[in-house]
Amino acid sequence: MTDKLDFGNAENDGLSGFDTATDTDGFDLEGFDSATGETTVPAGIYCCEIERGELTKTKGGKTAYRLLFRILAPAKHAGFKLWRWFTLEDRPSMERAKAALAPFNFKTASDLRADYPPFGEKVYCKCLVTQKSDGPYGPSNDVQRFVPDKGPGESDAAVPLPPKPLSKPTGNRFAVSLGGEEGGNSTAPPPGELGSSPDLTALFH
Repeated sequence: MTDKLDFGNAENDGLSGFDTATDTDGFDLEGFDSATGETTVPAGIYCCEIERGELTKTKGGKTAYRLLFRILAPAKHAGFKLWRWFTLEDRPSMERAKAALAPFNFKTASDLRADYPPFGEKVYCKCLVTQKSDGPYGPSNDVQRFVPDKGPGESDAAVPLPPKPLSKPTGNRFAVSLGGEEGGNSTAPPPGELGSSPDLTALFH
């Protein structure tokens, strides 16, 4: 007698997981559906971790140092990354870089050449982040100022800044724009652009 053919059923079917299987082309596109299209964060003060610092060159061939910040708090913007560039082409630009980096134990040129952060260390900071228009590239963020911080805590949250029209880049000599040219990525905003929050005074004075 011939055995009855088993074509499977809803509970045990080789095709039952077809609709829920991952894409067979090998591309993971799950995050695309939930993406919002936002490429900037609102202006404010954020708790960040410095992921790395490194010597590099601008597209124009100038020596520069750049820091990569990763936002930790508030949770809504956690994971967003920001760059801060310093060109090192003359005495004034060296002085500005030294003033900003000294609180993070950059004392000599060897510190710029060394791996940063040091192996096994976490470096946290509070970052004053602004937003501006960057010509054909659209809106972008600037890390205007940053100071050492103890790290994320329960009360950490971005200090919102009063909404203002996006400023135009003013060609800061020690920054690099989104396109990689010298100037324009860390410009100082016009007077009044940052608003008047008492939290700014407490954190950055």
